Amino acid sequence: MAVITGTATYRERMLPPPGSVATVTLLDVSRADAPSREVASQQYDLTDRTVPLSFRLEAPSDQLKPNMRYVVRAVIHDPEGGLLWTTDTAYSVDPTKASQELEPLMMVRARGGQAQGSGGGLAGPAWRVEGIDGRGVVDNSQTTLEFGADGRLSGSTGCNQYSTTYGVNGDKLEIGQAAVTQRTCVTALNDQQARFLDVFRAIESYRMRPDGKLELLASDGRTIVASR
Repeated sequence: MAVITGTATYRERMLPPPGSVATVTLLDVSRADAPSREVASQQYDLTDRTVPLSFRLEAPSDQLKPNMRYVVRAVIHDPEGGLLWTTDTAYSVDPTKASQELEPLMMVRARGGQAQGSGGGLAGPAWRVEGIDGRGVVDNSQTTLEFGADGRLSGSTGCNQYSTTYGVNGDKLEIGQAAVTQRTCVTALNDQQARFLDVFRAIESYRMRPDGKLELLASDGRTIVASR
């Protein structure tokens, strides 16, 4: 059994609402072309606890492969499921060690405060992008958006994989700075990726259209339209 210990904290001098829950998760992030895989996770009720929070994760040793990449992530949700704090840095784990203590996991406050990562119908199966700034997408390019209930947003640009965090407050959608893989693709996909990321980085709100499609709206009026 591999044991991973450490602490998770944040800089603000404030307590989360009673009933808030911290979740610390060990993730396999080895594949750039696929979503991360949960290896182990622990939840902690923060009603009678404060930060820094000590955590302990245990995972079967055969689940950690020497040639793979693993990270630990921490989040805090309020009692209604709203994302309050999240790590925005990858805290790497050495898969060859039977026991290790990580450096402190520093969480940042989710923009929007009462952001609810599972709200508004965003979370669930991946959304497939159909339009970027009023233009269609390259056939079979598989540009996607996958909103996790834990406040994580990931997907494909049609060329590379990306991952970030997000928060929802009403119809407002705040997206963190995305990490994007650096694969080179054919010109059409490279151009589409540039258009997608340019709009994606300016997104500030969203709406569910009557036809069931998701429309993400940038600050300058440009849109990304997606469906399931």
